[in-house]
Amino acid sequence: MWGWLSRIRGRTGSASAHIARRYVFALVLLGLTTLVSLAVIESSLAFQQRQVRIASLSAEQSRTFTQIGSAVRGLLQSSGSQDTPEEVREVWRDRILADSRVLKANTREILALDNKPLLGLVRLPVMTPYYRSAPHNLEARIDSYVSSAQMIAWLDTEGLASRNSEWIPSDIALGSGAGIQTSFDRAMAEAYRAASDNVALMQRIERLIVAFMLALMLLEGIVLFAPLVRRLQSEEVQVRTYASQLEGQARRDPLTNLANRKGFNTWLDMAIAMVDDDGPPLALALIDLDKFKPVNDNFGHAAGDALLVEIARRLERFSGPEVLVARLGGDEFALIDAGFEGEPCAFKARLEEILAAIEEPFQFEGWELAPGASLGAAFLPHHADNPKDLVKAADSALCLAKARNLRTHVYDPGMKARDALERLTAIELHRAIAQGEFTAFYQPQVALHSGALFGFEAFVRWRHPERGMVPAADFIRIAERQGIIPDITASMLETVAGKAWEDLIRERL
Repeated sequence: MWGWLSRIRGRTGSASAHIARRYVFALVLLGLTTLVSLAVIESSLAFQQRQVRIASLSAEQSRTFTQIGSAVRGLLQSSGSQDTPEEVREVWRDRILADSRVLKANTREILALDNKPLLGLVRLPVMTPYYRSAPHNLEARIDSYVSSAQMIAWLDTEGLASRNSEWIPSDIALGSGAGIQTSFDRAMAEAYRAASDNVALMQRIERLIVAFMLALMLLEGIVLFAPLVRRLQSEEVQVRTYASQLEGQARRDPLTNLANRKGFNTWLDMAIAMVDDDGPPLALALIDLDKFKPVNDNFGHAAGDALLVEIARRLERFSGPEVLVARLGGDEFALIDAGFEGEPCAFKARLEEILAAIEEPFQFEGWELAPGASLGAAFLPHHADNPKDLVKAADSALCLAKARNLRTHVYDPGMKARDALERLTAIELHRAIAQGEFTAFYQPQVALHSGALFGFEAFVRWRHPERGMVPAADFIRIAERQGIIPDITASMLETVAGKAWEDLIRERL
């Protein structure tokens, strides 16, 4: 079995290595494709941001160019009028010089942006041909225009009057500016067209990349993973089969092959979950073998094991699709019946059948053994509404059957009050031990032949603070079931051992 498991693990490890290599290869392909897609997107975004900035600068240049022309015309025309204050001329001069600096700075920034590599790799100049190549030559023409405007701005009043008398500056300014403005408009139109073309190109590239990634994933699924999935599915079936066998063994009692306590709890939970209000109730019977310890003590553990196997075989007669038989441990068995159609009281007949099957004589190495048992049963939902309370109710019925020598008993509603009283008594017993409420009554032991007193027999009594003196018969049985007897015994030994027995006997004599 372990060799088979090792082979499965070996094949699984080999398959894992194949998966790792192919998975890494697939990840590399997907990673490269993703990086390419990211680079394309980043480039497109960088280009769009650049074009937006260039368009903004171009619009500002057009506006600044117009402002310079207006200022030049105003300055020249003011020279022929004696009513124009010198402060107005100074304002026009300042505007011409300031706008000239802005115009040249914008030109430099546009050319720098236009020639800046995208992601440090590719240059896509759009405006440079308009600024540095024929027929537009915007950079040279702007420099010439700015120089002429600045020269006019630096003239004093007489110089301006002389210039204005020699030529018509407004016509010259408009004539020279018209060609530049036309080049501005064409450059801006080209910038917008390039941006639109770039968006369309990026969309096409993105579609191609997405199509490539989908094709790549499909190819990976067909070529890389489909054979591995089929292989792993086959191995998974083997592993699950083996795991199911192990799980089944974990839920089986190795001696009797019945369900163990774990299997019993699992089956009980599932059965309770399927109980329907309109369907049959769920019956639980707990079985405790009588006088099993003497079989082990007198005939050995082999006889005890053989008896347990035989009892399991007999109980399996009552198993079926809706009935589970389990060994809970030691000489304790359980039977879950999810298909009993009768009333709870009618289940007593089923318990009698089970008891009769258990009590059939059993032969072991020439010895005839007479097994016996006590059975207690409870029903859901009549006596409980959850697994824990159902087991507790069946156990209470079993304890009553053993205590009263009834052999079989079905839990009745009146037992709930007795159970509550027993739980309360158990709590009070623990308190009584802690507070020293137990006392000893002594009965003298006398030698019959001489009448001499040679000892005392101690009897435990409970001095209850409310109920008074409680006889042992009212609490010993409960203390045994609750596992409190060892604590009471230790308390009584401490009490009895502390007596001055020699003085007591001397007084009695």
